[in-house]
Amino acid sequence: MNENKNGEMMRIQTTGFVRKTAKCPVKFNPKPVLSNLPGHSVFPVVVWVDYEVEGKRYLAKKWFFPGTSVPQPGSRITVIYEPEHPAKGKIRL
Repeated sequence: MNENKNGEMMRIQTTGFVRKTAKCPVKFNPKPVLSNLPGHSVFPVVVWVDYEVEGKRYLAKKWFFPGTSVPQPGSRITVIYEPEHPAKGKIRL
């Protein structure tokens, strides 16, 4: 296990590229009182990012909720991961 001097898991970062984005088919109601009114539901966007660790390709996914800036396909994105589990990368903005 790779730990730093404080006993925390070490994380490494790499650069990934946004493969695609898509609106999620599940709606999110920011104000439950308005949930039955038309036009008050918003849909989060899912972003898939390809990244590579030691020659092996991986895919990370992140949900972006309304009001946040969504990276576009082809954009460079930072991905962090633990050396023992590179497939569990997290997108970092």
